Amino acid sequence: MTINISNEEMPQIKQQLSEANRQSHFVIVELTSRETHETIHVVSDYHNYRRMREQNVDVFDFKIVRDILPITDNLAYWAKASDLIASLPDDQKVNALDDLDFYSSAVMAENYVDTTGEEPER
Repeated sequence: MTINISNEEMPQIKQQLSEANRQSHFVIVELTSRETHETIHVVSDYHNYRRMREQNVDVFDFKIVRDILPITDNLAYWAKASDLIASLPDDQKVNALDDLDFYSSAVMAENYVDTTGEEPER
């Protein structure tokens, strides 16, 4: 993993996420391709979800599968990976994309979102 958050930095990031959450809460969205019927899940804030839905309404069916996510360490790592990706040139994004995928999966797991098509354990 290329993303590191120190013990001192974690409360600050969670506070920033809590503030952002008041403006646009975090969600997990299921996107299903209208052409291939393949499904993916993404973590997003609600405003970005609405923008994605408006821009891709002909390509994907959108469904919020978890609304108002709790602010957790995994969500903090996801946010840091998202921010890092936005700031990197394309040729340097590979490791950050791996981190984003890892922490997206962790956020989904802790919110009981099954991305394998099998029934999750509770």
